[in-house]
Amino acid sequence: MIANLLPSSVDKAISNNQCPKVYVLNLGNDPEQDVLSLEQLIILLLNYLRQDAPDKKYNHLINFILVDSKNATYTGDIPVNLIQKLGITLIDTKLMNKRDQYYDDEKIVSVLLSLT
Repeated sequence: MIANLLPSSVDKAISNNQCPKVYVLNLGNDPEQDVLSLEQLIILLLNYLRQDAPDKKYNHLINFILVDSKNATYTGDIPVNLIQKLGITLIDTKLMNKRDQYYDDEKIVSVLLSLT
């Protein structure tokens, strides 16, 4: 994900866009993220998003974080206190597919559409 933020001004374009900005936590094990906690991942993402916009508040860079704490397996605890402290809205709702351990596309789309 961070590689997408490396080209010049991508982070500025994201921060200046008025659309809802949503981070959906990764499921399972990502070899590039294995050593990082969810809290560290969120902070890392926000730091990259602030490179060209250091004056932006964190909740203008990520408005929502989507999780399914009852049905999904994440690498570590969801840092609820950090998310609240940053002013980001945590949406904890059913997102998982009944057939396997993946997000259900229709459920994700439904939540995303409700934010517009």
